[in-house]
Amino acid sequence: MSVQGVYIGGVRTAEPVKLTTTAITNLYTADYDIETIAGFTVSNEHSAAVLVKIYLNDGATDYLAWLKSVDAETTEIVTDMPLKLVSGNMLKAEAAVADEVTIISIVMWDDVNATGPFGAA
Repeated sequence: MSVQGVYIGGVRTAEPVKLTTTAITNLYTADYDIETIAGFTVSNEHSAAVLVKIYLNDGATDYLAWLKSVDAETTEIVTDMPLKLVSGNMLKAEAAVADEVTIISIVMWDDVNATGPFGAA
């Protein structure tokens, strides 16, 4: 199964996050109600597979959104599950091994004419 979408708006600057602990780590917090996680990459630099979990947080609760054992020295590219965010929502991650996994979120602003980073206040 495949999901495809057209995202009209702007791409936010990518900010790689290395998971330095095995605890749940914040990757991105939405500042506006017009943001979508269009995709993300998960890179495993470890010599063995690492279990990685991605969570969507509504400001209070972490909900498991993606779970995979990422093969050694590989990168997973996930673009088939866009996640619409509102202000205060967070994307978080957890890896079973510290200092081996880096995640890059691809964040889109949905509408460049809306109130937010490009629109009128």
